[in-house]
Amino acid sequence: GILFDPGHEVCNNYASPSVRIINYGTETLTSVQVSYALNGNEPQVLNWTGNLATNQSSILNLPVINGQEGANFIMIELLNPNGQEDENNIDNSVTVSFMVYKVYEPQNITLNLLTDNYASDISWELTDSAGEVLYSVEEGVYDNIQQYRQVLALEGGCYTFTIYDNYGDGICCGQGQGHYSLTTASGEIIAQGG
Repeated sequence: GILFDPGHEVCNNYASPSVRIINYGTETLTSVQVSYALNGNEPQVLNWTGNLATNQSSILNLPVINGQEGANFIMIELLNPNGQEDENNIDNSVTVSFMVYKVYEPQNITLNLLTDNYASDISWELTDSAGEVLYSVEEGVYDNIQQYRQVLALEGGCYTFTIYDNYGDGICCGQGQGHYSLTTASGEIIAQGG
């Protein structure tokens, strides 16, 4: 068996994965090959050795894996337990994804927001890497079907923008054509949605 933690922080372009190897078999596990591959590339293989009785586990830290901008996935597979083919390999592989976000120079970011027919449900916040709220708007501030623009002055760092709809149906498309975008000073779209 296998459990996998990608060891990825949102603002990093790499993962520091760890694999928990679990012996669900009846024989003591003394060796297994751990195959790992990023984005379908050629797998790398590490050899694990130890002494795991039934239901015992051990953690193996994999080397740091550098991702590319956008979505990345790491596939991990356990092979050849005790040098033999596994009789039950249903729990021997796992695939986990992580995102690498584009890095922008410190600058003013513009939030453009068109509300839907229930603008009082909309709220949002922008937090820094410590989780401190730097900018926010609470529910009940916006009017229905209105365009709003707010400039967010940001220095170097990692930020999280979260938009909420209290009713849970989003701001598009069942109750109006609301949408939002975050853009750079030159108009490049960082994020958008509805």
